Amino acid sequence: MSQTDKVTGLNRGFLHTGQTKMELRSSTYPVLVTFVTQLAALAFVYELMPLQGAVTFQPYSGGGAPVLNALIFLSLPIAGTLAFLKLRRRTAIKQFYAVAESLLVVLLTYIILALTGIPDPLPEAFGVVIGIVGYLTVMRGKDISKAAYAVLISSEAGSFLAVMFTPPTVYLVFLFFALYDVFAVFRGPLKKVIDEPGFGMLSFDVGHISIGLGDQVFYSMAPATGYIIKGVIGALGVLVLVDVGFFLTLALLSRRRALPGLTIPLLLTVFFLILFP
Repeated sequence: MSQTDKVTGLNRGFLHTGQTKMELRSSTYPVLVTFVTQLAALAFVYELMPLQGAVTFQPYSGGGAPVLNALIFLSLPIAGTLAFLKLRRRTAIKQFYAVAESLLVVLLTYIILALTGIPDPLPEAFGVVIGIVGYLTVMRGKDISKAAYAVLISSEAGSFLAVMFTPPTVYLVFLFFALYDVFAVFRGPLKKVIDEPGFGMLSFDVGHISIGLGDQVFYSMAPATGYIIKGVIGALGVLVLVDVGFFLTLALLSRRRALPGLTIPLLLTVFFLILFP
């Protein structure tokens, strides 16, 4: 595969290729990066366990709360997609996303380090340093540094989301995102921007593959959720299924111009978490 055969994509749930044929070995590198991100998320979620029950996403608590809360959470990336379509050609939007992502890393890094027992002000200082380095990475970094920063963002965010959601809401979140991903890529707003490059840290390149940051967050969240619900065996089972699903999706890109990145991995995750005793 030549350098001109680069696979491109965006973060909100799809993988895209301009190739007519893709060698399977080129899929191993993004899967390996995903595996490293998942291991980091499992380490982080272990530290975040004291927050379980104290930090939750429950804007609605009445009848049908799991369904409505999952739908409310789904509406957030939908709103983000619409904002992207409207603002994607403005140069300031890259800086906005870079600052937002850096602030997120500062907060999550501080929380994780503080829960490990590291005394103040080290968690705050380290979080700020990582945030500044991350901002510079987004704005001026090379592919390898952006990929490393994406691993940090995805693993921290994925582990935190795993703590925030509990069954059955988390099952519905995975299911709704898996189904919405299909619509977004083939019929929805993402269909309009498949041939456009991402911006900021909304996607990052691993070799010839461009991986969506949102996809990577869910790839990390899934095994972390498996650990919370079913322990080590659950984490390992989900991790394997997500990576197998991701690899299959990459392999199928040789037959489709664009594919949703979340559908297969998240459906496998839901089936495993519900059916596994």
